[in-house]
Parts: sequence; C-alpha cells; structure tokens
Amino acid sequence: MPKRVVIVDDEPEVAGLLKELAESEGFEAYTAANGEEGLAAVERYGPDGVFTDFNMPVLDGLGMAKRLRELGYRKPVFMMTSDAQRDPEGRIYFTGSLLDKLGQYGIGEADIPTYVNGFFPKPLDLQEIRAALASIPATPEQ
Repeated sequence: MPKRVVIVDDEPEVAGLLKELAESEGFEAYTAANGEEGLAAVERYGPDGVFTDFNMPVLDGLGMAKRLRELGYRKPVFMMTSDAQRDPEGRIYFTGSLLDKLGQYGIGEADIPTYVNGFFPKPLDLQEIRAALASIPATPEQ
C-alpha cells in the first residue's frame, strides 16, 4: 500500500507541483485549499504525513497543525512559509506574521516541534521536500 500525504495550500500551482512531486515519489497525494479543508482531508484519507502552507484563508497552517495535534494526529506535519528564512548555517528563523500567530495561538517558539515537524521557507527547495517525503514512515496495515 503506498504512503499517503495531504498537501494544503491556497495557491493551486504550489499544491499541484507538490502533488506531482509526491506522486513521483510513490505517494498517493491529496490536496486542500485551506486549513478547514485540510482537516477534513486528513480525516477522510488518514495520511501518513501533511504538508501545509502557513498563510491561508479560513484557517491558517499553524491553526490547522495545532488542531490536528489536539485531535490526536501524531504523524509528521511540515509547514511551508515565506515567514521563515534560513541563516548561512542552515538554521531556520521566523519572521513576520508567523511570530504574531504563535502568540495568538499561545505557542512559544520552543513549543513549535510539538505541532510542526519541519519548516520549509518559500521559495521551496524541492530536494528538501523530497527528503521530507522520504522521512515519512508508512502506517502499518491493519
């Protein structure tokens, strides 16, 4: 049984590109356009992992990740955002509205790994996305 992934992004071009990439890596891939649709897709498809954009209408990616954890989803959640950058040593740091949202959701920077397994600054590095896809363990068949 192939691994499954849900991709949540309000930009159809980005969602489509990531869906094609995931499928080329052997995944079943499903897309959603906002966090509410993403929650429904996770419930419907039971994916092995989730990739979500941060800035989206209706429910942003951080709110969706927080809600997934509250619902007991323990599989990898990766976030893509233009509100994160990589320093020369390769470490991620956050900027802009992502820092504001952390406060609104009551999440400290040290608590981020509780909700999100990894961040990918936009523009995306597709090799990093491939590596994240490869890191997703398959759900054992029942």
